[in-house]
Amino acid sequence: NGYTLPTPDTSAPWTQVPWINSVDGEIGDLCFSTQITEGAFVYQRIWSNSAAAAEGDPCVPALPGRVYENASAPQGWTTMAPGGSVQIPFTGFAEGATPDWIISGALYTASITGFTSTLSSPTSTTIQGTTYATTNNGRSGTLTVTAPAAAASGDWAIFFLYSQTLAAGGDPYHFWPVGVYVP
Repeated sequence: NGYTLPTPDTSAPWTQVPWINSVDGEIGDLCFSTQITEGAFVYQRIWSNSAAAAEGDPCVPALPGRVYENASAPQGWTTMAPGGSVQIPFTGFAEGATPDWIISGALYTASITGFTSTLSSPTSTTIQGTTYATTNNGRSGTLTVTAPAAAASGDWAIFFLYSQTLAAGGDPYHFWPVGVYVP
């Protein structure tokens, strides 16, 4: 158990941090999509409690010359009513100066179908005719989640806030899980 997270409780996941239900129990999954190359070999980086406590890139080894950026929500789980909507604020954070990055929200997993989301941010960028919301260090936005009308007590969903860099090299994206449930 030294290299795994607790077993996810899918009957009442809001009793655990959303990270546990969003990474399949392996601490390496906390850093999925982030790699480092040594010689001819490519390795997945891995989560470090020490690096996370230092409020920088939580995945090691460090990527030389890269600024870590992500977005977070102030709480892991938010309650909501069946058929209702809830606004979840998020704030971008970076360990240094960096250009704006793309921010998006997507459903990761849910107890039933029908949970939806929209994301708003005060800034955006257009790439090849498509407009994307952006954020940066200290900039806030909102993830609005709507529950299906058929949702009942105990239904839940986990959404990812995805941060995708516009800078060349380094990690393609980082994520932050947020959960909603009907009490």
